[in-house]
Amino acid sequence: MSLSLHQYPTTTGIELWRGASAFNGDPIVALAIFHSSNRKTGDMVQTYILRQGIKPTDAVNTGADASICGDCPHRKQADGTRSCYVNVGQSVNAVMRAHEAGRYPAVPLSAAADMVRGRGVRLGAYGDPAMVPASVWRAFISRASGHTGYTHQWRTAPEYRDLCMASVDSEAEARMAWAQGWRTFRVREESDATIPGEVVCPAGEEGGKRTICDRCRLCSGNPNRRGLRPGIVIVRH
Repeated sequence: MSLSLHQYPTTTGIELWRGASAFNGDPIVALAIFHSSNRKTGDMVQTYILRQGIKPTDAVNTGADASICGDCPHRKQADGTRSCYVNVGQSVNAVMRAHEAGRYPAVPLSAAADMVRGRGVRLGAYGDPAMVPASVWRAFISRASGHTGYTHQWRTAPEYRDLCMASVDSEAEARMAWAQGWRTFRVREESDATIPGEVVCPAGEEGGKRTICDRCRLCSGNPNRRGLRPGIVIVRH
């Protein structure tokens, strides 16, 4: 018998999967949080990929976040700089505390899919979706109304092309990813031009905030749909 939110009236999230990181084999866990106040994304289901047993801020500071971020260039560097936009000390630490307190029950993927039926799902509110088996995400979003997702592992994880945008940081990377069949999401400097084939993110400042991610859904990878421009671009913020 499938489960539903009605069977967990006080549950704000669930554990989707736990296992070995695809990057380095360390133990990680994937969680889904059912509601969000994020003004850009809207009230999408938010998924978090966390290193088990280590406080997220400690994982960032020690480099243990490689297990959930892979070789993302926005991780903390040797000189102490970090360009990732996620404030790990706030929401991510709170999600970890709630999980360790037992507030997010583990449920079968078929039940998890029912629990987000008709909702929009954001793959990787924190952490790279490619750290988790693609089959987990496909099962989870099978009854969702749509999804968004991004990965910096596009060079080595082609099986995520239909699920995620390739996160790229230059025109050269964008063109390389396009040649490999990816759609891209590129963060540019304000002084940089867009590339023919890219469209400005309509949920961003330069796009006039005309919509939110939950309504837009352009960042859903490359599921072989015709008519989709290959790249979305946004000014660094």
